[in-house]
Amino acid sequence: MADYDAQSWRERRSRRWEVPERFGMPDARSTMGCVAAPFLAGFSLTAAVVTLSLKTAVSPWHEWASFMFLSAAVLFLLTVHATLWARAFLTTAKQIWDWWPEGPPDDADQAHLRAEQRTHSRGFDLWANRAVVTYDNGVLLVMLGMTFVVIPAEGHFTAPRVLAICIGGLACLIEILWRVLARRSRARIQKREDRMRQGLPAGERAWWEGFFRPDPVAPDPQPGEAARGAAGADATDQSRSDAD
Repeated sequence: MADYDAQSWRERRSRRWEVPERFGMPDARSTMGCVAAPFLAGFSLTAAVVTLSLKTAVSPWHEWASFMFLSAAVLFLLTVHATLWARAFLTTAKQIWDWWPEGPPDDADQAHLRAEQRTHSRGFDLWANRAVVTYDNGVLLVMLGMTFVVIPAEGHFTAPRVLAICIGGLACLIEILWRVLARRSRARIQKREDRMRQGLPAGERAWWEGFFRPDPVAPDPQPGEAARGAAGADATDQSRSDAD
């Protein structure tokens, strides 16, 4: 019953406006493109120049590392552009109503406003998803560049260098695994919602899904429902005692 209640609530909350699944996601993606991406772009450009000046005897892979840093900088700049386009579509219901200071619109105007808000929401998702793709690939290239630049020339492997290579390689693997599991988690959530729409059991959550999203919390019962539930339990206990 809880699965059906949760599904009906999700459908109800999106009946008027296009509501984001996670309320903080628009702000998080805006921060990613307006704060994190410019910072990482500057870091990547600096690392590309510094790495290119290294000697082959110090790091035989420095040219490849410089290429990765420069490619990452380009991707981070594309993230900034995509985020700016996404923010052009970012709006809330309150902002929409603020454009009607003379009074609430009639039913026909409200229908148009709902359609415009849904269009804006999908436009934001379109450009924000593009920004996420460029940002994620840029982060991966930075990690690969940092790993390649610490690979020494033949015969110069030391314990710190080997440890640094292992840490960089592990960071790259974690980044790839993170992205794969995150996409897998979204796909599993969509599958469970489709099953609930068909009247089927939602199914169990995978153990690793809790790493990305907490378990949904059921709403507290209303006072009237709690009273009816307590009365029903008392009636059941009374009927059992009469039967005894």
